[in-house]
Amino acid sequence: MRAIFMVLAIVFTLNSAEGESATAPSESACLAATQSMYDALSGTSIRYSDALNSANFVEQCSILHAETGRGIVAYYQREYSAAVQHFLKAFESLPTAERGDPRNDVTKKNLADSYFEAGDPEAAILYYNMISTKDALWSYKMSWAKLLQGDTVAAEALSREVPPEFNEDGNIVGRALMLKVAIILVEDSKTNHNKESINTNARRMFTEAFQKDPAVWG
Repeated sequence: MRAIFMVLAIVFTLNSAEGESATAPSESACLAATQSMYDALSGTSIRYSDALNSANFVEQCSILHAETGRGIVAYYQREYSAAVQHFLKAFESLPTAERGDPRNDVTKKNLADSYFEAGDPEAAILYYNMISTKDALWSYKMSWAKLLQGDTVAAEALSREVPPEFNEDGNIVGRALMLKVAIILVEDSKTNHNKESINTNARRMFTEAFQKDPAVWG
């Protein structure tokens, strides 16, 4: 489940200690380095080393942005445990009073996605639940997390909130149907009731999803 990382609003609270402001980078230098870091992580050609070099400079300006950049690099390189550590540092750099702010939902989403990919659905669910906007994308991700946890009842209920033409989180049509297929197969493996009917339904939905985007699902 590849995450799509939204760029955080670039706002700085400089990390310099009191009395060191003369040696701290200027806001314009911080802005330029942060923008350069996110630019290196966008588009079709990801420049990991450039992003990490920029993150080293950005750390003087904002732990939040520096650790977010490092977390994205780790996530894209499928180093999910490392991504968790970076995104956790980003989250913990937020003042406690601001952690529930909807403007920081992207930080919680990044952390939850990383926990999910690292195989820790309980932690993923904890941070997904902190996200303010409970939209179709949230239901889709929570459904997968509940499924990984083994709770097919909750996963199926959440999957009903995901429309058939859902294509967020990668612009891939058929994701909603593939989620339902996975739920059916996991439930089948647990109960083995009406196996022929269940598998027929799963095959039907898989075929439907495949036809929507054969280049992806083939």
